[in-house]
Amino acid sequence: IVPWDANGNGMPDDWEYLWFDGDMTQTAEGDYDEDSFPTSAEWVASTDPGAPGSYVGWDLMYKVGSTMTLTFQAVPGRIYHVEARDTLANESPGWFPLGSVTNDGDNTVQWTDSSYPSNTLRNYRIKIPAYAP
Repeated sequence: IVPWDANGNGMPDDWEYLWFDGDMTQTAEGDYDEDSFPTSAEWVASTDPGAPGSYVGWDLMYKVGSTMTLTFQAVPGRIYHVEARDTLANESPGWFPLGSVTNDGDNTVQWTDSSYPSNTLRNYRIKIPAYAP
């Protein structure tokens, strides 16, 4: 039986072998394609660690009335959780879930926050459940 991570870097060896042509020297903190998305994050997000344009991240945000529309890069077939926080101050409440979305289409997802607060800024983040083949 071969362990899933024989080299102990926190990423499955079969995934490393596939994406790095058998080069098992990559580190979880590394950034092979220099897209500011670490190799371990590429594994979790199911993105291509050798393609700088393959990542999960914000593309566009715009507000109309009390609705904020968010567009982000995503991998087809994956589920994403959108969370918000109305202030980043230490004493403020933490992140709270707004909803989940499955990317059924191309490489982008559009999601709408219909509870956007008036007269304040809202911070958003995308949570990506670990890939499970």
